[in-house]
Amino acid sequence: MTEHPILPSGLECRLSRDIATLLRSPQPGRITDVLRIENPYSDVYRVQFALGANTELVYAKLPHSNTKNLSIHQRRLGSEFDTMKLLAKKWRSDSPYGVIEPLAFYPDLPAIVTCAAPGYPLRYEYRSAARLLGFPRHRRKLLECVSHCGVWLREFQDATVIGRGPFDVDELLSYCNPRIEMLLESEATEFSKHLAESLTSSVRQLGESLSSEGVLITGRHNDFASHNVVSKDGSIRVIDFSMFDSGAAAFDLCNFWFELEMLKCDWTYSNSFLSRLQQRFLAAYGTPKPKEPDFSLARVRYTLNRLLTALNACQTSRADARYRQRVVGVSYDWLQNFTEGNLLT
Repeated sequence: MTEHPILPSGLECRLSRDIATLLRSPQPGRITDVLRIENPYSDVYRVQFALGANTELVYAKLPHSNTKNLSIHQRRLGSEFDTMKLLAKKWRSDSPYGVIEPLAFYPDLPAIVTCAAPGYPLRYEYRSAARLLGFPRHRRKLLECVSHCGVWLREFQDATVIGRGPFDVDELLSYCNPRIEMLLESEATEFSKHLAESLTSSVRQLGESLSSEGVLITGRHNDFASHNVVSKDGSIRVIDFSMFDSGAAAFDLCNFWFELEMLKCDWTYSNSFLSRLQQRFLAAYGTPKPKEPDFSLARVRYTLNRLLTALNACQTSRADARYRQRVVGVSYDWLQNFTEGNLLT
């Protein structure tokens, strides 16, 4: 993070001109502070304004664009803005769950501007309340937040539902195959060619078995996890719809559940409480179970991704090496069981 940077001139001009209207303020706005948050694919600016006697915060996201990818970023930001507008209309501001309010989309920059979400990422709540020595009061609040996440996901999917359709096996394999190749090429892995072939075959076979009745196809957040959920006093707001698209509903469901599952590899967390969180989340969402075929197919994606991340970290002297080693072992075991058909019974 770099403090007090200069805003890009185009963005500074737009915000200075529009902020009072966007925030429905009778007073003109003046920039008083800026914090730049650098990310791999974008820069996010937290901009503080003085509007009369009041102080307001907004966030502006600018992807790293050039002449070759400008149109792609414009389409993605436009989709993100429209999705947040749709969802902001769905939930009242006093609802215990919702999204941050989108304020403006500047396609020529390109940039998207939103209100600030009060609170902290849900990940921080995991790190405090879900530990072995978590306090009961904090755990009750975390259970409430996770319940809201389950309801939020169900209502988000209801608002963006397309219908029932075939599970897109080719889409899943196009994501998995490059990661399988990286695992096969890595000297730090026991990932065998036989496991790779069995995994691909099992994905195709299980996906084709769903073709007759189909699966639920909805909008997908595609990064629905604790770092994109901001919580405060038991309420939650979901952020970052930059990866929004449509597909099998099981992916977002599995992603949130799977993060909790992987935390069980860390001995400092309470496995029994993590299981309670998973059960609370699924109960608030509805009826799907982790052993359902579309859920298991979605889990293949996240397991491969987590396995690669853990293997790369195991080669360094990081303090969490023991946790990463357990992630590797658990991931291998699960993938092997998946290929042997031991997960759906």
